[in-house]
Amino acid sequence: MAVASKTESTSAVRILDAATDLFAQRGFDGVSTRQIAAATGLNIATVHHHVGSKRDLYLKVVERLCEQDEQLVDGLVEAIDESVIADRDRFHAALYLLIDQLLAYAHDNPLRHRFAVRRWLDDPDDLDKREADMTLKLFRRLESVLERGKALGTVRRDLDIGYFLRGADWLIVSYFTAGAFSWRNFRAAPKRRSNIAEFRAFLFDYLHTMVEI
Repeated sequence: MAVASKTESTSAVRILDAATDLFAQRGFDGVSTRQIAAATGLNIATVHHHVGSKRDLYLKVVERLCEQDEQLVDGLVEAIDESVIADRDRFHAALYLLIDQLLAYAHDNPLRHRFAVRRWLDDPDDLDKREADMTLKLFRRLESVLERGKALGTVRRDLDIGYFLRGADWLIVSYFTAGAFSWRNFRAAPKRRSNIAEFRAFLFDYLHTMVEI
């Protein structure tokens, strides 16, 4: 039984990996279950057995990416207690550390951002409640931290937290998908160390400008 369970888990991971890659390249409507099966070397019946319909598989991909995002920030968010939030310098240092973690993750996981771009090209009405809840879960955790900052006087009371978080998220997504900005050739290598340093400084400035009282 243990061997069968391990085999099932391995097959499911293979399917999720292949589906993430294909959905990131072509979007939901541009990928068929047959293509996913071909990419894994499995037959369609096996794919359906492990992950259900194509829509079920898509939601599993979203769920896994959201879980990875949560794992990335969980420890940092847990460490931001009331004493940190009440101290402007310590609070901003914690937020800067969060940005560094997000940049490092983005650098090492380009598919996450390609998938995000493809996903958001879909009509908003196509996003079902499960998908919205999974996406908003992390946003709500960060919202809670910033709302406490408002209450303790270390975050601007008029900050629109939803647009601030989406803006920060999409700044990172656009940087790693469109490339670093260049006045000479418009798009430059996003993973070049000097470009990342410039973008990191811009994100810190964005955070300081948007959050600072």
